[in-house]
Amino acid sequence: MLKKGKDAKKKNLNNADFRVYIEVLNVLYTQNIDTFVLYSSDDDYYELICAIKRQGKEVIGVGQKIITSQKYIPLFHNFIYSDDLLPEIEIKEPESEIRKEEKIKIIPKKKNEIVKKDNVNNKPKATNVKDENFYKNLKEMILKILKQAKDNKHAEEIRTSVIIEIIKKQYPNFKDYKIPLNDFKKCGFTIKYKDNKRSQSYINLNVIN
Repeated sequence: MLKKGKDAKKKNLNNADFRVYIEVLNVLYTQNIDTFVLYSSDDDYYELICAIKRQGKEVIGVGQKIITSQKYIPLFHNFIYSDDLLPEIEIKEPESEIRKEEKIKIIPKKKNEIVKKDNVNNKPKATNVKDENFYKNLKEMILKILKQAKDNKHAEEIRTSVIIEIIKKQYPNFKDYKIPLNDFKKCGFTIKYKDNKRSQSYINLNVIN
């Protein structure tokens, strides 16, 4: 069993974390590997990193700028921001076979409301409506992310695509919504663009006091 250091944080590790611990330690003590790379933005693996370093091995960390704690980075011999490795890409979910067969029609009904209708049973499908409460909650989430980014002092700006990705990962209630740039404007945020490209839109962190 790994012993926690004096400055180690107490963590409730889940099953996935335990599997990572077991597999990495098995490799550490049975194979001749000099360098380990850990892709994680949280500090759940504090003890694992310390165990690897005690064996004289090199540990390289990889994580996102916006959510990686500054206290976590010094644990590694070298830390790389994943944001700097790959260009921003738009991920599109593949269309399911069921959706193709139904040939769903989208019929605009009211402002911020869409009624979906399929050709199979000709019945309307329930959808999420963007009301006043939606924009209130969205604004709170965006402000929280902006404040966290500014506190980490990684940059003076953050891309809107990164904000949307974090919202949908951390707040499941938003994953069924499309969040276009117009939603940011409705929440009172000023969107800026690099090279006048909508794909390069961002929010300046100086809007947070």
